Amino acid sequence: MLRTAKPLEGAVLKISNPPVCNSILATGLTKNTTTEAIEMYFENELRSGGGKIYGDIIHQKAKGKAVVSFCDPQ
Repeated sequence: MLRTAKPLEGAVLKISNPPVCNSILATGLTKNTTTEAIEMYFENELRSGGGKIYGDIIHQKAKGKAVVSFCDPQ
């Protein structure tokens, strides 16, 4: 845990990392890759080892990147 000496609007912050990450960053996607294709790929446990997706996929099509969050961090 990190404590910052510089307050934010009078509050002393305590910053810590979450214990588990349930998101991945997929890179190298083509500009033709759709959000739906990413969703189908990562929800298919046999194909990708993924699982049920939590929330929306953050798809940066122009950069060939997507952030996918899963319900189960395993």
